[in-house]
Amino acid sequence: MSKTIRQFLIFSFFILFTSEISNAQSLIALVDRANASGTTTAEGQGITVTGLSRGAGITHTSSGGDYNSTSWTTANSSLSTAKTNNDYLQFSILVNSGSLLDLNEMKIRMDRSGSGPNNVEIEYSTNAFSSAGTIIFSMTGLSKSGSIRTIGLSSISNINASSTITFRIYAWGATTSGGTFDIEGFSNSYTATGWTTTISDPGIAINGCATPLNPTNITNTPVTTNSTTISWTNTSCFNNMVVVGGLS
Repeated sequence: MSKTIRQFLIFSFFILFTSEISNAQSLIALVDRANASGTTTAEGQGITVTGLSRGAGITHTSSGGDYNSTSWTTANSSLSTAKTNNDYLQFSILVNSGSLLDLNEMKIRMDRSGSGPNNVEIEYSTNAFSSAGTIIFSMTGLSKSGSIRTIGLSSISNINASSTITFRIYAWGATTSGGTFDIEGFSNSYTATGWTTTISDPGIAINGCATPLNPTNITNTPVTTNSTTISWTNTSCFNNMVVVGGLS
């Protein structure tokens, strides 16, 4: 939430004031869900996004128009089995040089066939899952009618330039090997300041901020001959710093 902060500044020396952090609310990335045997297309602002791909345990199925996968493990099906057998979907975000990444939320639409996996867990990693990932979403009883899930990401610390964050969607509980799980599109109009998107019906949309933004509504109101009140409104991401130099 944006917040207006007032601070008295005495012009006898340099002063540095840092405002508090608040989470971003703007669209920064879209991931396509077109059905493909390889990685889907994706795009982002201030970041490089790699679209959906499949773990080695599952395969592409030509059925349906969404990103649809089959060959899910049925024997002793569990989350640990899904991890052992690489039954997952994956996408990643690389933070471009000169940017920081402040995440807020992700919207994703998931669906399955009647015999497809009905349990889902989404995790993220900043080391390509060379160690255990961090859980951000888990559910049992996924329905056969696709629905949009909103998943909070604000607990993820700011990601520095040239770092990569990877998301994995594990699924298990299929009753036949032919059961399918897919990422569906959700038709909405997506716009962002300074960015014309080309993916009009994505399966994943990510809100956040990938670059610091300048504060707005800056005013300077004299109080006495040697002091003034400076007022500004925080942007919706990162720290804002106001530096005032001393007068001669």
